[in-house]
Amino acid sequence: MKVRDIMTAKPVCCGVTDDLALVTAAMYEKDCGVIVVLGPDRMAVGMITDRDIAIATATRNRPPSMIVASEVITGNIHFCGPDDDLGSALEVMASAQVRRLPVLDSEGRVVGVLSVIDVIRYARNPSAAALRGRVIETLAKICQPHGSLETEPTAQVEDEAGRPKRPARKAGKKAAPRRKEPA
Repeated sequence: MKVRDIMTAKPVCCGVTDDLALVTAAMYEKDCGVIVVLGPDRMAVGMITDRDIAIATATRNRPPSMIVASEVITGNIHFCGPDDDLGSALEVMASAQVRRLPVLDSEGRVVGVLSVIDVIRYARNPSAAALRGRVIETLAKICQPHGSLETEPTAQVEDEAGRPKRPARKAGKKAAPRRKEPA
């Protein structure tokens, strides 16, 4: 299966100088959670997700209309081509831990977006049964906390009573806050 067969063609795009209010309005209007960001040469330079917008707005103490796309995107763009095999696109998604890839033609122009939703919809077909395990493995890797794909397995350690001990946290990582039980 080729990427072109299941990708979303003609994705929503914005420019690096577009503000996040405009980007958010486009997401709302087109019912999508990601927009490809184009540079002045109309080539993809990044992507913005609805999560990126929420975090940028909450952490910059400025309204979305005062934050431009170039402030939010990262310098790395992971992509695939329309004629790439679906398996190779899944490898890129897993290794980069991304849920969506812009699809670029041989000249670097955006021709689509491949999302995990596109892949899951395809994998539901009886003809794609052989792909399902790979899709699940890809999703498991994407959903790992960032930077944890290279971690080694933890040895099982027991306390004096033979109960499993929790592994020590790595320096710099905070424990998740405990939820209070209702009274």
